[in-house]
This record gives sequence, structure tokens and C-alpha cells, in this order.
Amino acid sequence: ESLQLVLIDPKRNAFKFLGDSPFLFCPIVYPDERPAASVLENLAEEMDRRYELLGEKGDDSIDSYSRRTGKKLPRIFCICDEYADLISGDKKIRKAIEQQIVRLGQKARAAGIHLIIATQYPSREIIKGVLDSNIPARVALRMQKPIESKMLLNHNGAETLLGNGDLLFKDVGEPVRLQGAFLGEFQV
Repeated sequence: ESLQLVLIDPKRNAFKFLGDSPFLFCPIVYPDERPAASVLENLAEEMDRRYELLGEKGDDSIDSYSRRTGKKLPRIFCICDEYADLISGDKKIRKAIEQQIVRLGQKARAAGIHLIIATQYPSREIIKGVLDSNIPARVALRMQKPIESKMLLNHNGAETLLGNGDLLFKDVGEPVRLQGAFLGEFQV
């Protein structure tokens, strides 16, 4: 009742253990079977539906809606692994995906929809533009080169991280060094 997931997995191996999860908003998205752009478009439609619902009584977020009505709208987290791979193919597909990222990045948060986009290749082609202007919060794990850190965080430093969950988080201001939890492999 409080959480749903949208999982986009270009490699087909990142989220297998969640395949039967009751938390899925839709089945795991394998872009070779179902276009990621259409899944993101469905999320944008859900966002619009929620805004209509919120606007009926003047609520400005799902939290105010829940307090007023006593009804819960689950937060939806869209997690996209290997974003670089997802947009590296056809230019039309890239444009369609980026259009939906822009829509969702600009206003989905108040509707309870959040994007988590992962890439191992924080190059200028991947980070700058759509992601840079619409997804301000960043997490950097250890990177090979200072230029990659500069590209993602606008600061050096991720190249000196220790690994094993040592990370830099940047939202507003300077990056903050934090320690992520290690979750080993487990049996479902």
C-alpha cells in the first residue's frame, strides 16, 4: 500500500529475484520485449492522473492528499539499470525515452513518483542535458577517472573513494561522503 516499483533492466539480470514481487507496478521491463519509452509514458500518465486527483481538493502532494482523505497513494520508484545501454541505440528511441525522463523529472516527485537511474558510463553524452537538468540528486561510487567524477558531480573525488559502498552524494551544495550498506547475494 505504500511502495511500488518499476524496474527497467536492459541486461536482463539485475532484478530477476524481484520478478514475482507484489511491489511491482508492472512486470519487469526488458527493453527488447517492451519499449522502455512506453513504460515511462505510462508512468507519466499515472503522474497526470495523480495530479488530477490532487487538484480536485487543492492538495499539493500525495502526503497532503493522504492526510486529508486518509487514503494512501503508494510511492512509485522507477529504477533503470544501465541507462547508457538503454539510450545507446536508435535515435528515435533515445528521444522518446528522454522526453519521458524530462516530464517525470520536472514534476513527478510531488505525485509520489521517483526516478533512480544508474549508469557505469558517466560520459558527457549520458549525463549532460536531460539527466543533468532533470535529476539533480546524484550518487557516485568509486570511479576510474577524475573526469567521470567531474562529469557526474561537478567535483573531483569519486576517483579516490575506497569502494565497498563508500560514496559521494550530491543534491544541493558540495558532495557529502557517505557509506552505503552492503547487501550480499541472498536466496529468495
